Amino acid sequence: MSELVLAGDLGGTKTLLLLAEKPADGPLRPLREQRYASGEFARFDAVLADFLAGETRPLAAAAFGVAGPTDGRHARLTYLPWTLDAAALQAAFGIGRVALVNDFAAAASGLDGLGPDGLHGLQPGVPLAGAPRVVLGAGTGLGVAGLIWQDGGYRVVPGEGGHMGFAPQSPEQLQLWQWLHAAQGRVTAEDVLCGAGIGRIHQALGGAALDAAAISAAALASPPEPRAA
Repeated sequence: MSELVLAGDLGGTKTLLLLAEKPADGPLRPLREQRYASGEFARFDAVLADFLAGETRPLAAAAFGVAGPTDGRHARLTYLPWTLDAAALQAAFGIGRVALVNDFAAAASGLDGLGPDGLHGLQPGVPLAGAPRVVLGAGTGLGVAGLIWQDGGYRVVPGEGGHMGFAPQSPEQLQLWQWLHAAQGRVTAEDVLCGAGIGRIHQALGGAALDAAAISAAALASPPEPRAA
C-alpha cells in the first residue's frame, strides 16, 4: 500500500506545498504542488486548508521547512506573524505526524541528493572528502546551515547565521556599513545579502529608494558598457 505525505517550504515571500504518494517500496511520486504568496495569508493554517480542500485521503506524515528557528514541534517565521504547532496541525488536518524543521537545515539534509545536473562549479578546485559544507540562500532573509562530517556521515548544524554581524572587507563595504549603521544601528549579514538588501545597497550608493524588482529591471534595461581588456 502507499501513503500520502506532504512537504512544505514556508518562507517570508512564498510558500511551496507538495503532495506526494509514498509506495511501500520505491521513491516518492509527486502528485501536485502549489505556490502561495505568504503575505496574503494571516496564518499558515489558511494556506494548508486551501491546498488540502477536497482531499479525502488521510495524510500519513508532513514535514515543513520553516524560515525561522524551531524545536521540531513549534516554530515562528522570522518575517511573518505565523506560528506553527505540530500537534495542532496534526489534530486540525488529520495528519499522522508533523515535523517542523528549519528551512535551510532541510535544504542541507538534501544536499547529497543532488545529481551532476544540480551542481555548478564557481571556481576550479578539488572537493575534499569529509570537509565541512555550508548551504546559503539569499531571499527574504539570508538562510544558513552547515554540515560537518561525523561518524561516517554528514550531520546538519542548523542556525540563524544570517543574523551575524556584517564585517566590511573593503572601503566600499565600510561605506555601506556606515550608511546602514546610521540608519538602523547594528548591521547584520542579512541586512545586505537578501532581497531588501539590494534596495539598501542602491540607496547607500546614492540611488533612489526602490525595491529589488525595480532595480533589477532597470539594470537589465540598461546593461553596463563592456570594459576594455
